[in-house]
Amino acid sequence: MEERKMTQPFINYAPETCAYCGGKGWAGVSHATCPACGGQGSVLVAQPARKCAFCGGKGWTGVRHHLCPACGGTGWAHALRHEE
Repeated sequence: MEERKMTQPFINYAPETCAYCGGKGWAGVSHATCPACGGQGSVLVAQPARKCAFCGGKGWTGVRHHLCPACGGTGWAHALRHEE
């Protein structure tokens, strides 16, 4: 029997502006480091980029201080979040 090799699809990532901080890298009046992008101002997003369906690409739901539970505040579907 012929053995088939399983390959992972190649996923291209590109930087996109963080929705929670608007690309500033900080959030709030105190200018604290943005919890979504870790102060980078951008996040890596699987291409083609798609806005988060849960928050509509805003990065937050309801009250501004609550990160979107679906995208982690990035505003993008399939984003690599900053790990602290």
